[in-house]
Amino acid sequence: MANENQLEWLTIMDKLFSACAAVVISRLIALIVKKIIINSYTLMKKSFSYFRIMSSSLNKIRQHLSLDIRCLTNAILLAASTCALCADNLESDSNYSNLTAPGECNMIYSDDFSNLDNWHLEGLLGGVTTSNNGYMRLDCSNSEQGGTGVMAFCVVEFPDNIVLEYDLYIEAQNGLFIAFLAMRGLNGEDAILGVPLRKGIFGEYVGINATTRSYHISLSRYDDAGKHTGVSNWRRNPGLHLVGQGEDPCTEINRWYSIKIVKSGTKCKIYVDGQFASGFEDDLALEGEIPSSGKIGFRAIGKSAIFRVSNFRVSKLPQSSER
Repeated sequence: MANENQLEWLTIMDKLFSACAAVVISRLIALIVKKIIINSYTLMKKSFSYFRIMSSSLNKIRQHLSLDIRCLTNAILLAASTCALCADNLESDSNYSNLTAPGECNMIYSDDFSNLDNWHLEGLLGGVTTSNNGYMRLDCSNSEQGGTGVMAFCVVEFPDNIVLEYDLYIEAQNGLFIAFLAMRGLNGEDAILGVPLRKGIFGEYVGINATTRSYHISLSRYDDAGKHTGVSNWRRNPGLHLVGQGEDPCTEINRWYSIKIVKSGTKCKIYVDGQFASGFEDDLALEGEIPSSGKIGFRAIGKSAIFRVSNFRVSKLPQSSER
């Protein structure tokens, strides 16, 4: 009887111990799971915070890299264009001096801006005036870049292989100055009389739907807020295709710059105050012919862009330099 009671008591104790053990184990498991959940939540918060910091850092790195890459690209383009042009006889400083020596280049047109009889105006017509001091003034105040600008085109049809010379004065620089070369209709029409009327909006001259072909170069390149963009671009139109780039040589206001542009077939270059600034050789495989002969014109655009042009003259390159 005693043995049976002892066995029953042991059985009860065993069950009680098992129950206690189960409770203890369950509590331990619950504590472990809770700890894991808390740690996981904390880790997730930290990870999310690290992710935001990393994302912000990566964005900053990307922005800096993008800026550095643009700067590096500009530097490479400038160096490449300079080296390529200087390596060519046509592009050397000494040869350029020979091109403009008396008796070498044949001047075919000049304008003292005593009147605007030989100039066709588009866009903000009232922004173009002349002065008794012999200059044409382009005032595009209160305009915005990309919008309607002050446009002035010489009505003379100029051949290829020319030297364009003029003096440029910058009165105000919240904007930019553009010179167009070799502008003709897409099928060879006159760039003024042979194409639909334009309102002076930039896209009408350079966009993919423009009705003319041309090269253009931008100088004194400031945005509407007065911040300098750092470069001077050569582009082929229609389509605004970048064909050359260099450091902007015209950044000061209230002074005259002496500009000389040589255009010979697929090659163009610009000198400012007698120093080579930039140039290019057009090797783009684009539809349509290379801009060759045609109109020369100017555009002023920007919040307070005001420029003067004087001593405008165009000369024909000597036969030996036409390539």
